[in-house]
Amino acid sequence: MRKILCGSFILCSVFFEGTVSAADISFLNSNETEYKNDVVICRGNVIIVYNKKIISADQIYFDEKNDAIKSEGNVVMKDEFGNAYFADSFQVERNFKSGRAINLKIISQDKTRLAAESCSIIDDEYLLENVIFTPCYECTESGSLTWQLKAKTVTFNPKNYTAYQNAVLEAYNVPVLYTPYLSHVSSNIKRKSGFLIPKFSYTSQQGISLLIPYLFSISDSQELIFKPIITSRIGNVPWIYYGWRFAHGELNIDASLTGTKSINKQDLNEKIQKIKRSGYRGHMFAKFRYELDNNWRTGFDINLASDRYYLKRFSFFDKIDRTLESKVYLEGFNGRNYTRIKSSIYQSEYLDAAPNLLPMLEHCHYFQIFEGTLNFNTAFINMDFKDGRISQKYICNPSWYKEILMPGGHIFEVSAVLSVQGLKVKEETRSDYNSHFQARPQLNLTWKWPLLVETPLHNLIFTPILGTSLSENKKYYDAFETPFDELNESNVFSNNRSISPYNVDSGKRYFYGFHVDGYHDTKNIYHLALGQSFELTEPQKRLESSGLKYKKSNIVGALDIFFTQNFTFSSSGSYSQQNKRFDRIEAGINYSDEKFSAGIMGFRGKQCFYNPFKIQQNFINEKNSEKKYKGITFNTSYKISSQSQFNYGIVLGNRNDVMSSADKSNSGKLKLLKHGVSVNFENECTKVLVQCERENKHGADLHPETTFRVVVQLKKLG
Repeated sequence: MRKILCGSFILCSVFFEGTVSAADISFLNSNETEYKNDVVICRGNVIIVYNKKIISADQIYFDEKNDAIKSEGNVVMKDEFGNAYFADSFQVERNFKSGRAINLKIISQDKTRLAAESCSIIDDEYLLENVIFTPCYECTESGSLTWQLKAKTVTFNPKNYTAYQNAVLEAYNVPVLYTPYLSHVSSNIKRKSGFLIPKFSYTSQQGISLLIPYLFSISDSQELIFKPIITSRIGNVPWIYYGWRFAHGELNIDASLTGTKSINKQDLNEKIQKIKRSGYRGHMFAKFRYELDNNWRTGFDINLASDRYYLKRFSFFDKIDRTLESKVYLEGFNGRNYTRIKSSIYQSEYLDAAPNLLPMLEHCHYFQIFEGTLNFNTAFINMDFKDGRISQKYICNPSWYKEILMPGGHIFEVSAVLSVQGLKVKEETRSDYNSHFQARPQLNLTWKWPLLVETPLHNLIFTPILGTSLSENKKYYDAFETPFDELNESNVFSNNRSISPYNVDSGKRYFYGFHVDGYHDTKNIYHLALGQSFELTEPQKRLESSGLKYKKSNIVGALDIFFTQNFTFSSSGSYSQQNKRFDRIEAGINYSDEKFSAGIMGFRGKQCFYNPFKIQQNFINEKNSEKKYKGITFNTSYKISSQSQFNYGIVLGNRNDVMSSADKSNSGKLKLLKHGVSVNFENECTKVLVQCERENKHGADLHPETTFRVVVQLKKLG
């Protein structure tokens, strides 16, 4: 007969006279119960809750005098942290302060596994003997462990940590590493001080390089990571990161400072290397954000480096902006309206003469009027140049926009802009940018007519586009309104072809072109866009690479073809009718499926290296401001198995570097800029990256360099 005992008040009052209270233990279920000599014996599918732990077994004994519980036969226990314990027998005393188990197996909350021949419990810690540890859950099912730890003794504390003594690391049952002591945090610990994943690499200039990060857990919201870079040839780099999350904000600091050596190659054959001191170098990146309320926030960014080659020398980050901006700001949002006050300073590879921005005020305000949108875009900008020249820029560009849908599917877009701008310059020497004031109205009208064309093979939507933009020619240019903007497929039909939000196009022109989108069923199979503009007034002086040098602009366009879901072609270009050639063309093919992917892209054209902040008399100089570029990139990856992948990439081209723009040899034959191969392996317990890369670096202490990198991550171990 099945007995439900959690409501048995008579039995509970007898048993709970000792130190164990009814709050600690309750009987949930058993098939048979016997009370004999102060011992309660439960048999058959016994389930109890004891001190926040759930225990199930074939048979459980409760010893009132000794305050002990003994479980036998298919013992399973789950603690308050989500860990599961399996044993042949399990006995505990004094509310789990002591006890012992035979053939204990532990599966933690994060699926890691511990197996021990025997176990003793002392003060809530499990002392295990002859232990095997592995996080390889799926590997266990397949019978081949990726890695495991074997140790004589292990201390398992479910609240805090797991510590090993005399441990051997085995990979595929082969011993690879011995350590006298090792510990890692328990799965329920979110953050704890300790070593993070090290990274090993070898480069032809740095020699052996090792990154060993150590995390200092200051509090639940603060952390400090000390991650020194140790090299065998050019010194060591102390590198730290500090992070703090607090109510309504955050603070992050990333910095390094070192007196590392540089390697200069002396002979033409690049065989003899001489090492010399280069002084102290370093960087500091910091970010602060604070939410004042639901609409306003403030903060600052600090982005500084001792020199432009330092960050590339040690590859601190995968991607680095060429222009480093440090700023402090206050900004507010109210619906679509936006206000910002900002001050900035710059460091850049190319804009060595970039000014500091003193307090700059921007405001955008939107209204709905006459069934359209009225936008006030205003700005007040102070620029402090390094030579002592101070400029003040005033901008107010009110604009109105409305889209009109006509019968037959015709779409008209109407907009009007009044560009009011002024520049006040305080300087002793003459420059290209002088004090001025100009107010220019602009009227824009665009017509579109999407047409659905049905064919036996597919349907297409053909959209002709015709528009006009009417304004006066600019009388003055300044650093925010330059004639160096490029016409491309993304802005040929726009009223403003500039990347600057404060710019308004100059002169009278019309533009025309079309979009074509092909569909098979509901799938897009190709996209084609072509466009051109024609100046009605004499065009202002432009660079050839802009595509706007002549009255009739370059023809610009883009073509994308989706052959299948896996195979695509994409291209874009700019064709000069005046010179009968492509000034810019890019094309690429990509293929990808479950196992293999590959992509190849070729490009060639001209690029402007104009510095808008540099003071010179004749700043529109094609010979010194433009550089031809060309190149080809290829990337491929092959999925060897569900857990491993092979990758290869190569970049060929002429060096696209403003510092070498005067070097005509860089516009000749293609050179190997970068290529590399890597193998990735990852399963549920291990992540391995082996990479070899060759990069053709140039500048100061940067030279062509080969890098070999290895990263091994034993998951859930730390």
